[in-house]
Amino acid sequence: MLPRTVSAATAVLGIWMIAAQVVLGASATFQWTVAVTGALIGTLSGCAHRLERGDRSVVRPAAAATTLFGIWLLIAPFLFRVDGIQRWNAVIVGVLVTSLAGYNVYITARLRDEGPPVGSGTKNP
Repeated sequence: MLPRTVSAATAVLGIWMIAAQVVLGASATFQWTVAVTGALIGTLSGCAHRLERGDRSVVRPAAAATTLFGIWLLIAPFLFRVDGIQRWNAVIVGVLVTSLAGYNVYITARLRDEGPPVGSGTKNP
């Protein structure tokens, strides 16, 4: 999977975390925490998606920060003692964001070192 696709998928998950707070509901503090985290994930992933064709040096730090926000989504429901579907939504999205963004950090470093994969239609920067 190319980093651009991964960034787009991660951005969609960030947007879902904002919308999920309206759909699923939770305590006000947890709603704000997860909505802001979702906004940061969506923004960083969207920027990474946009910049991947140009300056890849910005993509790796953005993906690393997104990975940290994914880890926060894993931890937050337990710190705020949220139960039910809100907890599992945050945990599942946290696992997905952490995995996708972590993969993006890895593959961006490999692409920088080795160049784009054969047949990807992209040129070396």
